[in-house]
Amino acid sequence: MNMKATTTFLTTLITAGTLLALAGCGNKDSASAPPEKHVQKTPDTAASGKAPAADTLKQAAGQAQDAASKMAQEVDSKAQGMIDTAKKLVADSNWTQSMDTLQQLKNVKLTPEQQAIVDSLLKQVQVHVQKATTDKASGDATKSLNNLLKK
Repeated sequence: MNMKATTTFLTTLITAGTLLALAGCGNKDSASAPPEKHVQKTPDTAASGKAPAADTLKQAAGQAQDAASKMAQEVDSKAQGMIDTAKKLVADSNWTQSMDTLQQLKNVKLTPEQQAIVDSLLKQVQVHVQKATTDKASGDATKSLNNLLKK
């Protein structure tokens, strides 16, 4: 999941939590409220109706923070999996697929350590692709020259 989606999710979650908290603080309809003589006020709720709303808001903020942390771990885990795949492809000299995998990582927010690994792998792939291209061109030129000399 990218950073924009994470930010959007967190914003939505915090907004929803705030709205829920504020909905509990609104004026109550007197017709639905029981008469005062039957209501026992405890010290907790008699002081202020804001305390439950504040608790709800704190709880929503905590849940949003937990969700953001979980998402960040999932993104980090996915990126690490892609890096491990790219390492294996490089070790297997599968240059095309390793380059494709590394290109996908350009759109992912990486830790500095992960970015260093990706940069190193990209350099290795580029060196091997360039060498393969040069070797192929040289081989093709040699083959063409040999064909000309045989005639």
